[in-house]
Amino acid sequence: MFQPGDKVSFVNEKQEGTVVTVKPNGMIVVEIEDGFPIEVTPRELVIKNSILSAPKEQSKPDASKSNSDKAFIADYVAAFQLKDKIALAFIPDSGQVLSGNITLRLVNGSEDDILAAIYTHKANKRTGLGGVHLLPGTSTEIATIKRNQIIDFEGIIVEALLYRQSESTSRPRLLKSFPFELPTLFQNFPKLQSPFCFTVLQEIHNGEPVIESEEELSGLMEKFKNDSIKIGSQKKASPEAAKKSPDNTLQRFGLSPINHEIDLHIEELINEPAGLSNGEIMQIQLNYFHKTLDKAMLSKAQSIVYIHGVGNGKLKAALREELRNLHIKYKDADFTRYGAGATEVVLR
Repeated sequence: MFQPGDKVSFVNEKQEGTVVTVKPNGMIVVEIEDGFPIEVTPRELVIKNSILSAPKEQSKPDASKSNSDKAFIADYVAAFQLKDKIALAFIPDSGQVLSGNITLRLVNGSEDDILAAIYTHKANKRTGLGGVHLLPGTSTEIATIKRNQIIDFEGIIVEALLYRQSESTSRPRLLKSFPFELPTLFQNFPKLQSPFCFTVLQEIHNGEPVIESEEELSGLMEKFKNDSIKIGSQKKASPEAAKKSPDNTLQRFGLSPINHEIDLHIEELINEPAGLSNGEIMQIQLNYFHKTLDKAMLSKAQSIVYIHGVGNGKLKAALREELRNLHIKYKDADFTRYGAGATEVVLR
């Protein structure tokens, strides 16, 4: 079974290359050494080095890379501030931040082993990028994607199982989908040398527990039963204010107590957003989206409106992709009230 990223040689000629795409009809697109793509049948190829055969180097960069790579901190977990977290790093080519290839690297800062599969997706169809077994506190390269390939897919999907041999709570199963966010000239990690200072991170797991059983669900319901969703802001009202007028905010927005409205503009979620990268802002917004969606479902809300604004459309696309993955219905919110900047989630 051929996978994108496999190093292959041709049976009938002295030629080598890298598998770029495996088409639904079984044909394989191979990029040969001069960069020219060739479409061939599986019978014409032999795998030299499979991307699934073994994880690549972990923790330490390849010594044969450029001097800037050699100077880079060997421990990716520490470099990208990912202790107790799991993330996919998008690292640009050195000297070609806006035009070069993008290397995808899975970084495991947790105490769990990870068995992960990474895909690109477009129109509900997936194409495998790689599968890895990753030890705690290590990282591995998944694939290198050329700029002209990015238009062929809408985003990235990561599926992962976490395993811990020592006694622990049940380990979560992870499914994350997010758009392919290209690095810019903004230095997300200014203390690191180029190209790593331009790395964009997509968080896959932040170490928080994931609901896996009825027992855990009951605990979550108990935790949130007296914690109503804050309308339009993450800032908590005082207990005294909540007692005095528990429904005033809902009424001001014309909502019944079983419907909710959440403003995801970053200024409403944190006090000082200045200095955050686009990726960090998006992650904060998505985390709050998941948190408030859980609360709305537990409080048996009929619907919840997320105000995401228009902007470049990335937050709107990410929210709707998450909802599709969760099989939750949604629609455009009332245009006369929100314009094109809100999505209504239908929970009943």
